[in-house]
Amino acid sequence: MKAKGVELFAVCAQPQGPVDEMMSNYNLRYTCYSDITHVLRNHLAEKDYITPYISGGEDSTETFYKLHPTIKNYKYGVVQPGVLCITKERKVLFTWIIEPGAKNIGGASGRPIPASIWEVVQTKLADPNTDIPVDYDNIPRHGSLSICCCCNIL
Repeated sequence: MKAKGVELFAVCAQPQGPVDEMMSNYNLRYTCYSDITHVLRNHLAEKDYITPYISGGEDSTETFYKLHPTIKNYKYGVVQPGVLCITKERKVLFTWIIEPGAKNIGGASGRPIPASIWEVVQTKLADPNTDIPVDYDNIPRHGSLSICCCCNIL
């Protein structure tokens, strides 16, 4: 992807120390950044690029998150998964966020398959003038098996 000028990175709510350890343990080929207070998420929302949901946090009124064994430990809550593919010129090629709920096991399943996202991005990069909307309903998604990936990383 780097050969195509793509920079991939991840952002999470854990402190940077454990994030660095995880990157090393999993031998990740991309960088993960700690953003405990959701500065990047808030900036992207302010610019109208993407506004991922935040689950939990001190101000949350949702009992589920107050009792959740992991989320309850995050003072500012956790940002739910999202994807933003954007060019250096700030043209948005693809966005996706998950709205956590019972149908997607609290946001743990129903995430788009990365190869499918990359197909959409490549199509839009091949024809920069296209404004064909993304058919999100037909993008292949991970089912409940994606929970295993999520739990391994946590």
